[in-house]
Amino acid sequence: MLNIFTPNSHDSDGKVAEVVNGNSKEKKVDFRTYVDPTGEMGSKELGRGIWYVEHRLLLYRILLIGLVALSAIFWLFSLWKLGDYLIFGYSADQLLYQNLSRSNNYTLSQAHFAPAQVSIVSTQILPGGKDKYDAISEIINPNDHWLVKFDYYFVVGGVRTETQTSFLLPDEDRLIGALGLTDAQEATLILDNVTWTRISAHTVPNPKTWQADRLNFEVTEFGFNNLQTTEAPNAHTITFTFTNNSPFNYVNPKFYVGLYSQDSLVGVLPLQLPSFNSLEVKKVDLRNFVSSLSVDSVKVFPMINVYDPAVYLPPAEK
Repeated sequence: MLNIFTPNSHDSDGKVAEVVNGNSKEKKVDFRTYVDPTGEMGSKELGRGIWYVEHRLLLYRILLIGLVALSAIFWLFSLWKLGDYLIFGYSADQLLYQNLSRSNNYTLSQAHFAPAQVSIVSTQILPGGKDKYDAISEIINPNDHWLVKFDYYFVVGGVRTETQTSFLLPDEDRLIGALGLTDAQEATLILDNVTWTRISAHTVPNPKTWQADRLNFEVTEFGFNNLQTTEAPNAHTITFTFTNNSPFNYVNPKFYVGLYSQDSLVGVLPLQLPSFNSLEVKKVDLRNFVSSLSVDSVKVFPMINVYDPAVYLPPAEK
């Protein structure tokens, strides 16, 4: 007779029926003890898959609610910014457009940053020789970071002299002139084609000191022999020792030598050297043919644009 309670019999649900003291109980299969004979899926992967299948509807609802909440936050933020613009931003934009349509007048600021004009201290006619006269002006560049270049001429007795070109370094005070004129009437200096170049403070922080280092010339042993005592009876002799105390060598440097008597300018002589090396000492001997001339000192005015590389002698080749 078939024993339906044999341990080898299984019910339709895959559950093993057991008889214990006349009562039956069910035993669930534990998937953690499952061993895949192929080795492709372990019990952990199987457990995760089962958990996902059981909770995927819940996960979908959580994702959907999160997206709806995020969209609501973005919409609320957009509505808030739109309201803020309509209440405050629109009027501010209209005011900005009005300000942008206006043109500012920079005339005052340009005048503030523009260089001051060249100052003409004095202009005079001095005797320059037998029946010759020199128109001489003392001019000043009052700007400490601006180099100025210009053309100039004198109007003497209504006649215009030849146009010449010159310059002034920052803070420079020196003489310019038109020499060898035949008219001794009152002269007027005219500056033309004035152009300014700003000296960058990044390149030259202190132009005045920088220039003084390069234009360090010294006059010593001044001598003056008047017409009665000189060996050349037709000329006065002006002599002095001229030293280049700067560390720079110059090619064809030009100078004006101002002749002074009791601190008053009484004459001007041009001086040009073929070269003037660092620490070189020159014996200068000049002649002047003005009668009744008396000179007790001289002042040399360099006409060297130290910002121009061409004024320096190139280094000697080894």
